[in-house]
Amino acid sequence: MTLKTNADAHDKAYFFDKNTGEKFVKLSGVLLNNINHYHMKSAVSGKTVLLSEYGIQRRFSSTSNHGLQRLRDLVPRFFDLK
Repeated sequence: MTLKTNADAHDKAYFFDKNTGEKFVKLSGVLLNNINHYHMKSAVSGKTVLLSEYGIQRRFSSTSNHGLQRLRDLVPRFFDLK
């Protein structure tokens, strides 16, 4: 069973990729096999992906600083190398 819903203007949420920091917006939802999936569109490239709720939790964050934080975590490691 497939049930598609559109995101309202107040329901549109922005998410940021944890690895790259790229901004995505949630466009619409689909119920597939009793699992909620959402279409996510990249603000940079315009590409659309379909992810489950669990996939969104694993891949995205609600704040944009995760990509920078990972980069900052790597910098001290370079100073330790000799």
